[in-house]
Amino acid sequence: MKCKKRQSIRASAVILLAGILLSLASCTRAAAPGGETPSGEPSAPTVPIEHAYRETALPVNIKGAAMLAYSGGRIYFDRQDAPGGPSVVSASLDGSEETVVWSREAEEPYSEMMGYSLTCFTADGEGNLFTVSRYVYPDDNDPNMPAYRDELTKTSPDGTELYSVDLTTLLDGAPVEVFGIAADGAGNAYLLGGGGMSIYALDGAAGALKFTVSENSPVMNITHSGDGSVIYAAMGFDPGASDMTYSMKTIDYAAGTASEMPPNAGDTFTDFSGIFAGAGDNAFFARFANKIYGFKSGDMTAEVIVDLLNSDIDP
Repeated sequence: MKCKKRQSIRASAVILLAGILLSLASCTRAAAPGGETPSGEPSAPTVPIEHAYRETALPVNIKGAAMLAYSGGRIYFDRQDAPGGPSVVSASLDGSEETVVWSREAEEPYSEMMGYSLTCFTADGEGNLFTVSRYVYPDDNDPNMPAYRDELTKTSPDGTELYSVDLTTLLDGAPVEVFGIAADGAGNAYLLGGGGMSIYALDGAAGALKFTVSENSPVMNITHSGDGSVIYAAMGFDPGASDMTYSMKTIDYAAGTASEMPPNAGDTFTDFSGIFAGAGDNAFFARFANKIYGFKSGDMTAEVIVDLLNSDIDP
């Protein structure tokens, strides 16, 4: 999932395909992969995924939202221009209840800054929120030049801050620019950074860096699969191919490695630039042209789930 990818949302349109379109910009409810963490600690219990292939009218006022997440029957969306600073709202799907579960105001030494923003967020299967925000301020050595600091915060479903991590500490004090975020079924966080070619896996309990997965080409998107593991689409370069190639990979948290997923059955679908979270027996979903495809776990068979032509859904 790439962050800060603004969706065009029409108040009068039917914009929600439960369990699918809600995860276009973020993650949905996930089931925990089995096994143990690298430290030997057991993974969290599995959390079943809720999914349904149906269009649902959404009375929640999310006009202007840039990012969406779905977990446990609630939708999460951002309000970048909220008074006092950006915030994330948790709302019931019937629009009857809204709660601000995350907000941030700049504090010293970042109050005299050039800008502040919420970069991206995701919700895990328990409704905990992972947010990445950026402080931009004048550089100490040259006030005319910007410096920045990215921060990861984990918040409980009721809005209580559980911990906050200064991401400049991830790589020997060097700033880490984050482009995307995902959470697995055990509540661990995965940050896409390093120029878009590195994924940092952080322990969900404390936010400590566990391992890094690096690619030789850009990662186009990161999200989770139907079984709760984190997956991503990496761009490939094939000199003999006329079109860009992509490979889908899955991350094994216990092993600290990533491996390529089986090729699409029949090789009928190769464009994985637009992927989003899986549900049920679908490892993930992908959008190509005017269709949304579901890819079955195991054999990667592609099935058309939604045809956007002549529909009320604004892609």
